[in-house]
Amino acid sequence: MVLLFSLIPSVFALPENLFNGSSLFEKLPLIEAGNTTEFRIKLFYKSGPYVLENLTPIIDIYPQSLTRYLTIKTESVSGSLYPVTTVIIKGNITASPDSPAGKTSLLYYFSAKDVQGNSYRSSWSDSSPPIDIQNEQTLTIKQELLEKARQTIEPAQIVINYDDPPRKQFRAGIPSEEIKCKEGLDLVIKVSSGFPACVKPQSKQKLLKMGWAVNDQMISEKEAISLIKKQYPQLQDFPSDGLPPKIIRSEKSNYEWYVMFETQGSGIPIIEAKCFLVDNAKIVYQIGKYKNTGDMKNNLSVKTCS
Repeated sequence: MVLLFSLIPSVFALPENLFNGSSLFEKLPLIEAGNTTEFRIKLFYKSGPYVLENLTPIIDIYPQSLTRYLTIKTESVSGSLYPVTTVIIKGNITASPDSPAGKTSLLYYFSAKDVQGNSYRSSWSDSSPPIDIQNEQTLTIKQELLEKARQTIEPAQIVINYDDPPRKQFRAGIPSEEIKCKEGLDLVIKVSSGFPACVKPQSKQKLLKMGWAVNDQMISEKEAISLIKKQYPQLQDFPSDGLPPKIIRSEKSNYEWYVMFETQGSGIPIIEAKCFLVDNAKIVYQIGKYKNTGDMKNNLSVKTCS
């Protein structure tokens, strides 16, 4: 189900009941006029009612003058949410063709209900990093500048120095995985920007646990499945042979793995399925589930379980 939110100032409305946790808005590189850009919000539910339902992000646009140009849609969070659980909320933002160039931020909090129907809201509100809005005029200017740079800079003039700081190496065209750190430092990738950073080994583990950074090396499919089985012991009996009735399907995406545990039945295509996302910080998120209610599905998306 897709929800379209009314873009009115609501971040500072305070209902009586609160639940606790934290959230992270994954950075959008830019929004282009006339196009739709996807985003994700990671929410960690720490404490509050034993069960939360109908979890919904309430999102406002800043500055408010841009609300006439930008439209936000998010997917509702299906099922129940229990304390000490992380979920991913997906959405998109569409910019009208006449959107002005500039920057915007999305201010948001979350609303939900308990099993008795009492309303709750998150004890915190948050915002996205600043997001660039580009229209046809700014894209044309950028393209002209790039073309001018290509004409004035010879390839032989570009010298890559592996002794430079990691961000300077990155901007010089060195792929993230090939960037060199000084002796005694480890390479990580900052989640919010994608920029490389060199940090001390003891700091690296803290940054990975906080979700600030991911490893420069991609987590393997086998390790991702193992982490899920460790956190969800009821899935231990799923074999790795890819044969019915219990099948594990996976899909690689940047520094993450989408994994689906699918159970098939005799004469019934799919009985049930559970879908997970494992990021490069080795954190497991359950992102969806499916149970046959007579719709007789024989093919599900690994990313959504739908």
